[in-house]
Amino acid sequence: MKALTTTDFLIYENGKILNNDSLIDIISGSPYTKVTYSFENFTINVDNNSGSIRYSNHGEFVKDDASVITRDWLESATFKKVGDEWKLDFIHSTVKK
Repeated sequence: MKALTTTDFLIYENGKILNNDSLIDIISGSPYTKVTYSFENFTINVDNNSGSIRYSNHGEFVKDDASVITRDWLESATFKKVGDEWKLDFIHSTVKK
């Protein structure tokens, strides 16, 4: 994850501000044994040094007892060119109602 993101990478998710370390802590402590995401409805904008994307995200979360929880989000993300590589800079995620 850290190799694919800028050093100041942040996620705004439902009123919380997360960086790589806090995101990894959440994932490491997750009670789910399997998580699957699917993405659709992309709108992409790119220039020479930056880019942005808007999309829908659907997640399915399976626990040990095989119970399944689903969530849908509206998300946007920005990217920066760092040297010769594209890095994820920021994600904003809101649960879809």
